[in-house]
Amino acid sequence: MIDMSDNTGVGIDNSIIEIIVNGEPYRIAEDSSVIDLVNQLKLAADRLAIELNLTILPRAAWEETKLKADDRLEIVHFVGGGCCPLFISQSLDRVQARSSNRRI
Repeated sequence: MIDMSDNTGVGIDNSIIEIIVNGEPYRIAEDSSVIDLVNQLKLAADRLAIELNLTILPRAAWEETKLKADDRLEIVHFVGGGCCPLFISQSLDRVQARSSNRRI
């Protein structure tokens, strides 16, 4: 499980929920929106497509859509010059490596 205590908005005083991002468990503050997640993962929002609970989520709804425990997200990052999506597992690995020695 990824410990997100080093990310802005997640710490001792906040309630934490667990969501699933690209098949992996991910911990985040319970009042987080989809755009908060994108920012925590340090992803370029202009090159993403996001599916929330089997429904494509329009970019205009990212800021207002609050994440709930057990939500399932698939995040696809499009690379320039092609049509082929790249999943963000490398981003999740980087977050996990940064936070593996920290506790909430």
